[in-house]
Amino acid sequence: MYSVRFIIFISLLSFCADSPLFAQEKNGQSVKISFDKEVKPILAKHCFACHGPEKQESEIGFHEEKEAFRKGESGDYAIVPGDPEKSHLLHRIKSDDEDIKMPPEGKNLSSREIEIIHNWIQQGAKWEKHWAFEKLTRPDIPKVKNKNWVKNP
Repeated sequence: MYSVRFIIFISLLSFCADSPLFAQEKNGQSVKISFDKEVKPILAKHCFACHGPEKQESEIGFHEEKEAFRKGESGDYAIVPGDPEKSHLLHRIKSDDEDIKMPPEGKNLSSREIEIIHNWIQQGAKWEKHWAFEKLTRPDIPKVKNKNWVKNP
């Protein structure tokens, strides 16, 4: 018989396997990366100290869309939507050269964090507003097979 810990472990493992944080492909299709849920926390953790609301070194800030998509002092764009190869941000976070590697101090981004940013840029680098500022929309009414089953008060 299986122990309770083993069952909990298997349950958590199966839950994580479906999470976009652990899988970039689902049913052969790329999982859409959410800026607010996945990318912004990475930028806040690793980049905001030098490229955030308080300070924008090299004229680049990752706290606002207009700041993130403009040319920096080098003349390169930090983020080029749809083109990870032209996105200077990716070159800097992937670099092995200590003179250009970002972040210059502290913990480097994990390969998983780099992959999330790469896929987000490849998918068009959609910058999302905070959910509280999004327009509310009414969801479509679901279709049911057996209309006799539906009962509304």
